[in-house]
Amino acid sequence: MGDLERSLGRLSLRRAFPRDLVLIRNALRRLPKLREFIAQLKDDAWAEFLSGFQLATEPLELLEQALVEDPGKVGSGGVINRGYNQRLDEAEAQLQEAEQWLRELQKSERERTGIHGLKVGFNRVFGYYIEVQRSKAELVPAEYQRKQTLVAAERFITPELKEKEAVIARGREHLSGLEANLFRELVDKLTHWLEPLTALSAALARLDAAGSLAEVAALGGWAQPTLDNSGEMTLVSGRHPLVERWSKEPFVPNDCRFGSDERRLMVLTGPNMAGKSTYLRQVGLMVILAQMGSFVPAGRLRLGLVDAIFTRVGAADDIARGLSTFMVEMTETARIVNCATGRSLLLLDEVGRGTSTSDGVAIAWAVAEYLHNSPRLGARTIFATHYHELIQLVKSLPACFNEQMAISDSGGEIRFLHQVKPGAATSSYGVHVAQLAGLPKTVIRRANALLRQFENEQVIAPSPQLSISVIEDEAIDHSWLAGELRSIKPESLTPLSALNLISQWHERLTDNSLPDDE
Repeated sequence: MGDLERSLGRLSLRRAFPRDLVLIRNALRRLPKLREFIAQLKDDAWAEFLSGFQLATEPLELLEQALVEDPGKVGSGGVINRGYNQRLDEAEAQLQEAEQWLRELQKSERERTGIHGLKVGFNRVFGYYIEVQRSKAELVPAEYQRKQTLVAAERFITPELKEKEAVIARGREHLSGLEANLFRELVDKLTHWLEPLTALSAALARLDAAGSLAEVAALGGWAQPTLDNSGEMTLVSGRHPLVERWSKEPFVPNDCRFGSDERRLMVLTGPNMAGKSTYLRQVGLMVILAQMGSFVPAGRLRLGLVDAIFTRVGAADDIARGLSTFMVEMTETARIVNCATGRSLLLLDEVGRGTSTSDGVAIAWAVAEYLHNSPRLGARTIFATHYHELIQLVKSLPACFNEQMAISDSGGEIRFLHQVKPGAATSSYGVHVAQLAGLPKTVIRRANALLRQFENEQVIAPSPQLSISVIEDEAIDHSWLAGELRSIKPESLTPLSALNLISQWHERLTDNSLPDDE
């Protein structure tokens, strides 16, 4: 039915175009059929909707009388219907009569003069003219007045043609002004029904939204949520509707459960790329959909009403205001801490990541404690983090609980399961994600070596440039070489066999240390 509200907005400002009136007319034409469809819905809510659903027959009758089916530009003579205004009809008839005389002039002049190549044309500079080839110039009648000379032709004008040209020019100007005035009057008349038409557009918008939500709910197998005034939330098999729609892989549904006095602060840990951000967003979308009156992409949802959703996700700076990425992050966190209530839903992703590890952990820990302990807060919160130190909060905060994104680690082969389960993750697998992103093998090997030293709390010294290959090789399993050395008897080796062994080992080591572009 088109964007009725937008066209009515232009109408209210007296800036409507013919296409806006066509859209309004087409929408009003379809209302009776739409009303029949709605009347078939056996529900009190739709009965109440129909009681305020006006058919707006009077503006439709006016538009049917005044507007042609496919209008052009105002002033072109193709906007207002014949029979709507007598003066306009008379002006159109006079103009068409003059234009018909022009169309017949070429044929009559060819017959009268015997010049078969004679043409009647129009030029914006010179107006109407009769064009004759120069080779036929001797056949031109005496009353023809030369108007323009071309390379291969002469152009002429006659007194009668000049008179008709003036008639046509005046007629078109008169017709254009008359049609523009009639269109303005039509717009003014329609504004008298602006209030009921606006109410109708709002009703159609509600119907459109309800229809769209019903369609996606039916096609996606969505469930009807249950809303109450508790501070709890029980989500079973929740899904992210957009990721589920566009992902090439089957979407893994997840649960989420909050209690009013317990399980209010979820510390969510897990590897990069495992789905923490998707989980946060799908929980937020679930709440928005439920409270706007929609079904939800889940197996079941019972939701205690939320007064606001606060998010701290992503990373962005504001250099125009002199704010760094970390300052923007802290500003957003401060707004959440200061403005949220106990009825809010807080979705926090990587609080404190924009500074040093020790500072970041301290800030994240303190924020989590405040959200849990503040008498004003105690809101349902998902606190996604890579700071594994925060999993210790469950020991001191009774309403805190740990959840993690599950992975499968089989022989060093990492597979993200995108599944939320109880407990805490033991690693972020950041180096593995860096490898998936395409960082050079040299960087990945060095990172793995450094990671092992960090985990063992060893002091890391800067490595000389020449010894970097040694450090890289430490990240490779060379246990086979020890076995080879144990199996040989040096006293029985000839110089040639020893040289062959060294050559074989060198070749094998070189194969294990392929260049980055291979």
